[in-house]
Amino acid sequence: MKKTPSPHDKYFKFNLSVKSNAVDFFTNYFPEEILNLTDFDTLEISKDSFVDEELKEYFSDIIYTVNIAGSDSYIYILFEHKSYNDSLPVLQTLKYIISIWELHLKRNEIKDKYKTKKLPIVLPVLLYHGKEKLSSGEQLTDSMEGPVKELAQFIPDFKTLVYDLSDYSDDELKGNAALRVVLLMLKHIFDDDFPSEFKKIMKIFKEVLESKTGLESFLPLIRYVFSTREDLSVKDIVETVSRHISKEKGGKIMTLAEKLREEGEKIGEARGEEVGEKRGEARGKKIGEVEKAREVLIILAQDKFDLSGGSVVKDIKSIETLEILDKLFLKTLSCESLEEFKYMINEALDADGIFQNDHS
Repeated sequence: MKKTPSPHDKYFKFNLSVKSNAVDFFTNYFPEEILNLTDFDTLEISKDSFVDEELKEYFSDIIYTVNIAGSDSYIYILFEHKSYNDSLPVLQTLKYIISIWELHLKRNEIKDKYKTKKLPIVLPVLLYHGKEKLSSGEQLTDSMEGPVKELAQFIPDFKTLVYDLSDYSDDELKGNAALRVVLLMLKHIFDDDFPSEFKKIMKIFKEVLESKTGLESFLPLIRYVFSTREDLSVKDIVETVSRHISKEKGGKIMTLAEKLREEGEKIGEARGEEVGEKRGEARGKKIGEVEKAREVLIILAQDKFDLSGGSVVKDIKSIETLEILDKLFLKTLSCESLEEFKYMINEALDADGIFQNDHS
């Protein structure tokens, strides 16, 4: 059975799939010898993923293509959000590196079957934010027993760039405001005193909101909080946002927080529980999220436009893809007219139809 992605997986992938965030992470944390050889202007995010279905409870991954010293190369981030065992991360990384090589060779053979078959460089990265301390080593041979040193030239080995967020103080987490917010959220999300930490994070998030896409970053953040924490109420969120964010932008954010928690989540959970009992928990949860996203979009649109006397609400309720509904929500925040909104809905209906056909 296909597993529902964890909230940690969604938040990680959303933010590290933004090129500016990824480049900022690499340039702040990679060693100099890598930075001196890497052209991050060429960095692109790949849609491929290699994490096995049964391990998605523990791991997520993102693959980037990049030019290193003139050669097409890869950066592979394995994100561990739930401790599994001491040796698995490095073993899984080896498996995924081999998968990347196999895919690379296959694709290049299709492009040019006469091209010399050389393996590309793959830089492995492990980003960890689990509750327990990460105890696995950086080297593959750290997980081996026997005369490793004596047989070093005959056995496979590599070093993973390991970043355990618990090893860093808040002040040591580097990068621009957007990246620091992401890393701080991941670092503190399991903390007993997270509500207090959240207030500190919101002070930094105020800087993120000054950018053109700043408001779009709030939806994944607030969903992450609501899906992982039970100790933050809408009132807490509203008070924190009011204190640390300007009224102009804070008004939209407070409305969003209230609607997500009080309206959309209530409807989504009820629907999810109902369908979950009939079709299985994972399927029911997914449908509940879609219901929630539909209702939140309708609430936002009704606040901005007059939706009476038309088929817009019916059209929104016919969209079945969560990712499309999320994108619609973000676009609606800056949408200026009902005509523009209707055009967006029509485009979304076409995209949703294509998506459902491809996944049927």
